[in-house]
Amino acid sequence: MSLKGTFILLAVLMLLCGVYWGLQRRSASRIQEKEEAKALFAFPPAAVQRLSIERVGEKASVAVRTAEGWDLVEPVDSIRALNLMWDRVAEMLAALKNERTLGDAALDPAQYGLAEPALVVRAEVEDAAPLALRFGVLDPTQRYRYAQQDSGPIFLADKNAFFELNRSLDELRHRFLVNDRESPLKYIEFVRIWTGREKTDLETPPAIGEESTRVVLHRDDPAGSWRMVEPVEAPANQETVEKLAAEIQFAMGRNFVDTPESLYDYGLEPPRARLTVEDFKGTGTQTFELGDTAPSGPKDGLFVRRLGEEAVFLVDGQLLLDLPRTPDALREQRLFTRQAKDLTRIEYAGGETRFTLERGPDEAWKLVAPEPAETDQLVVSNFIGSLKLLKAAAFLEGGPAAFGLEMPEFTITLFLEGESAPFEIRAKADPEHRGAYLATQDTGAVVRIPEAAAKQLMIGPGMLRSRQLLRFTKAEAQGIELLLDARNYHFEKVHGTWLVREPANAALSNQSDVEGMLDALTPLMSAGSVSASGSDLAAYGLTDPVARVTVTVQPPEGEGAAKALETLTIGKPRDDDAQQRYAALSGRTGVFYIKQDVVEALRRGVTGMSSDLDAVP
Repeated sequence: MSLKGTFILLAVLMLLCGVYWGLQRRSASRIQEKEEAKALFAFPPAAVQRLSIERVGEKASVAVRTAEGWDLVEPVDSIRALNLMWDRVAEMLAALKNERTLGDAALDPAQYGLAEPALVVRAEVEDAAPLALRFGVLDPTQRYRYAQQDSGPIFLADKNAFFELNRSLDELRHRFLVNDRESPLKYIEFVRIWTGREKTDLETPPAIGEESTRVVLHRDDPAGSWRMVEPVEAPANQETVEKLAAEIQFAMGRNFVDTPESLYDYGLEPPRARLTVEDFKGTGTQTFELGDTAPSGPKDGLFVRRLGEEAVFLVDGQLLLDLPRTPDALREQRLFTRQAKDLTRIEYAGGETRFTLERGPDEAWKLVAPEPAETDQLVVSNFIGSLKLLKAAAFLEGGPAAFGLEMPEFTITLFLEGESAPFEIRAKADPEHRGAYLATQDTGAVVRIPEAAAKQLMIGPGMLRSRQLLRFTKAEAQGIELLLDARNYHFEKVHGTWLVREPANAALSNQSDVEGMLDALTPLMSAGSVSASGSDLAAYGLTDPVARVTVTVQPPEGEGAAKALETLTIGKPRDDDAQQRYAALSGRTGVFYIKQDVVEALRRGVTGMSSDLDAVP
């Protein structure tokens, strides 16, 4: 095809595309014009100043727009409006469409359910006459509702529009307990009130209306920690208070009684408790009176009244269960009230027992006193866990000196990251309560704890030392120096094969003999320790040992030179257990127990050696 022909075809194509685009745009414009023509009203939602929603068989719900939102004026003007829902109704009303007008103007409204409509919506709009909309039954397609504005023609309205307008009083009222359930609480105040209805064995019960000790909790920011402000300054139990705060923040009312004849019928004259909260939005305090539970019990609800309003309503009875029964119920009960992840150093002093633990850059704990030693991370973790979980059984009034805690049985001093001064936990047996200990929280408060819990914290440095004596990768083992039963052995791996270097002219019958010895040596765990210093080695048969073994390892190529691991020395059997032997490790203080099985595995490894070189396979 010629260049000219190509240009002509291209021009034709562009013309066709332009025509197609123009037709599509025209079609879209016609559709838009058609939809716009369906609109009943030309006013914006903000122009709606008064709305009345009357459902069949119900009183009308009427609200007026104010600068702050919507105010409900009927059926009772004390009901708070749910602004969000009234705004939605106004938006749907402004956007309402006439999907199709029925042709005959003389149609009987009763035939379409409009003589006794399912819903009547009345509105007062800025710069427009008041209007009234009636909605009848569904049309045969079940997609539309018959509707009529004032005395105009009957038309079809989308059933979804009807749904948005057809709101009950419960949907149109503010049903949440708090003003703004999206804003976290920062202040909670709670007090119980004596009603005279309580069951009690008190000889002289309080006067009706008398209030209990006030409990006040506060936090500075939504992510911050709760603190008890009254009756004492103390850390709060975060988990318990968070649960209570969430129950209050998200509580929803139901079964509203807008004009109760008597508050006494609901346990609100006097109320059994008063609850005051404040959120971070800064809308001021909100106070609620709490009454009786529903006749069937707390699971079916708790009667509540907002101070300054008439309505009584039910909220979930869980709120009552989460409220404190004593002033101490929301107080932090743990001895160690701070975060375990912030610990950097722990010092323990009890009787003659002293030890110090420090957390290294790798987050591992190290026993640094009375002398540095490999540390059992699991034991340290369990110790910190016991410390973190230990809870007070009771709080006692008075300082540590009043209970003799200036001279405790043991003291745990805790150093935390970001804290300039350490915190102390002290404890001693309670002379007045058998099976209990007196202790201080890290806050200084005096508490009583169970004796069994206190005993979990009484450990020594021997328990903290790691039970692991040897651990290496078998594939990296390159040599074994062994003294066993007064004979010396030397094994070396060459090109992946174990050879016997000593005794001279000896050979292995099977490579698995050496593998068996390595299996016994890694990992090698102690069964316990008998001496912190290990000064009297002769008493344990360690100066004339049954075995002494040193393993040399060669890390993978490029990761370092070959190195000899610490030497393991195995002494005599324990006097009280022949299945264990005394052992020591060079570079590590102490005498340990290891299993007799280790010696047996070493003996099996050398038994199969041959002195005939021709026997080497």
